[in-house]
Amino acid sequence: MSLESLIVGVLGAGQMGRGITVSCLLAGYKIFLYDKQTELLKISLGKIETSLKKLHERQSISKEQMESALANLAFYPNLDQMQTANIFIEAIPEDYSIKGQLFRELSGMLTSEKILASNTSSLSITKLAKNVVYPENFVGLHFMNPAEIMPLVEIIPGAQTNESTLKKIELFCKSIGKTTVLSKDTPGFIVNRLLIPMINEAIYVLYQEIATAADIDKAMKLGASFPQGPLALADMIGLDTCLAILQIMTKEYNNLKYTPCPLLEKYVIEGKLGRKTNEGFYKY
Repeated sequence: MSLESLIVGVLGAGQMGRGITVSCLLAGYKIFLYDKQTELLKISLGKIETSLKKLHERQSISKEQMESALANLAFYPNLDQMQTANIFIEAIPEDYSIKGQLFRELSGMLTSEKILASNTSSLSITKLAKNVVYPENFVGLHFMNPAEIMPLVEIIPGAQTNESTLKKIELFCKSIGKTTVLSKDTPGFIVNRLLIPMINEAIYVLYQEIATAADIDKAMKLGASFPQGPLALADMIGLDTCLAILQIMTKEYNNLKYTPCPLLEKYVIEGKLGRKTNEGFYKY
């Protein structure tokens, strides 16, 4: 797999898929963005254009870079249109069955030379690999949110991931300006194993009426040098995503310390998911 001729197929046009797409476009790669929801593809085009325009306005990229990035982007509502991609990065919801179904559908266009990566934040790469035709070429990539800005990517090998795949994916991540860390295949990996329980505890502090959301966040920003408070961060990540990670960790570790706060469950049921729905612990 030559980085110079690489075509990246991003599977999923949601928040993370868009961020990964922008990161790859800024590195000069040609991108195929797939989602079976054609309306979501249209929305994504507008949001990707907005992201690139903002970067241009901030003088982070030139007008020529912005135009080149948009010229390198193609949208596809059918998987069979992705045949010529060399590397696939999946960024769909955190669910074994949904991801597994997509991987089985993708199997016909994978070869021993192509890499498939899952942008999962908590699911087992080894378990997901059971749905993959070349498990040695399958790897976990956990981009932070927002993916186009955050510099870190966690690389997670499954039980069958080979060294060649790890080396190639590390080079790819570096080529799009990311710093990588290697994690064993355990629920939550490094960042979410530490971060999500802390967010959950902050939600408990709010739930038990110890302090307001604003004061909780202010305390952690000014008292612990956090750049952003844990509740504002939860809104940015998505409360549904936080809940899903906690549920997975509770089950996989068989440990009640990861039990989601009832207030988090309540907000998700009510559709208050954070920034993506314009309301979570704060209104946007």
